[in-house]
Amino acid sequence: MRILICFFAIAFSAHTFGQHEFETWTKVSADGDVISDLSWSGSVSTRFGNRGVNTFFPQVGLEYKLQKWFRPSVEYRFILDQDKYTNFSAMHRLNFNANFKAEVDRFNISSRLRYQYAFNRGSVENFNPDFDQAIRLRFGVKYNIKKNPITPLATYELFYDPAFSASGPSLSKMRLAIGASVKVAKKQRLSAKYQLDKRFMSFDKNIRHVIALSYRYSL
Repeated sequence: MRILICFFAIAFSAHTFGQHEFETWTKVSADGDVISDLSWSGSVSTRFGNRGVNTFFPQVGLEYKLQKWFRPSVEYRFILDQDKYTNFSAMHRLNFNANFKAEVDRFNISSRLRYQYAFNRGSVENFNPDFDQAIRLRFGVKYNIKKNPITPLATYELFYDPAFSASGPSLSKMRLAIGASVKVAKKQRLSAKYQLDKRFMSFDKNIRHVIALSYRYSL
C-alpha cells in the first residue's frame, strides 16, 4: 500500500511540474550456464519515442553465484543513441553489479548496487544518468502467487551522479516501476511494466513515462 501511495504521489507531482515524454521499451534476452555457478546473458533492447527509435543497445554479461544471496556480475553494452538533431552516436558502457537476493515466504526481495562507466561518449552537453558515469541502487520485490503463472513485481531505483553535475556529486534521478511477468513455457517468460523516470531538482527536465515489454529465454 505504501508503494502505491508513493507511486501516485510522484505521478501527481510529475503532472504538476515539467513536460512529459512517452516511450516504449522492448527487450529480448537469453541466458544460460557457462560452468557451475557461472552464467552468461545476452540481450537486445530498443527504446522507441516520438521520433521512432531513440536508443538501441545489445548487451552481454557474466554473473557468478558467490553465495545463494550474493551474485556479482559484469556487463558490456554497445549503445546507439539519437540526439535532438536526430543524429545517432555510438558509445560503450560497462556495468559492475553487486546483486543481492532473499526469499521471505512468497516474496522474492532483491537489491542491486551498480557502478556504470561510459566511454567514447563524444560531445556531451549535460549529464545523462542513463549513459554517463553513475552509481545506481535498485530495490525490487516480486510476489509468487500460488498455482498462478503471473508474478507481480515492483522496483525503485536511485541514480547518483559522482562527478558530472554543476553542483557536484548528488542524487540525480529516480525510477519507479510496477508490472508483472508471466511464464508462457518451461523456459520462457514475458513481462510488462509501467515505469516513471524523474530527475531530482530539475523541474525543467521532461518526466518520462515508459511501457516496457520484455521476453526472456533460459537455456
